[in-house]
Amino acid sequence: MAANLVQEGRIVTLVAPRALSAGDGFIVGGIFGVAQGDAASGASVEADTQGVYRLPTAAGYAGSEGDLVSWNNTAHQGIAPGATHFPIGTQVGIDATGDTVDVKLDRSEERRVGKSVDLGGRR
Repeated sequence: MAANLVQEGRIVTLVAPRALSAGDGFIVGGIFGVAQGDAASGASVEADTQGVYRLPTAAGYAGSEGDLVSWNNTAHQGIAPGATHFPIGTQVGIDATGDTVDVKLDRSEERRVGKSVDLGGRR
């Protein structure tokens, strides 16, 4: 292992941008994560940036498996991609009522530009 490795990177510590409950999705800068515990606004919170999570969706969301999913950071919900929505991952399922979506969190830097990014061989 490299001596300069700080951490694996799946779980990172971020500053909560608002009061969060465990399981809430949120954005800090260019990072989307799912809170692993409750946190007050401005407090440190552990965030998973790579797992598969069931997240709330906007009314009328009707995606299919394999569709890209973005985040509406005002309503704090998954939504179809759009110019003002933050890309978070790929849909792997949807519940029977259509009010949540299962999302595999992906590398958001690739999704923001809408194409693959040269990461120097890193994935």
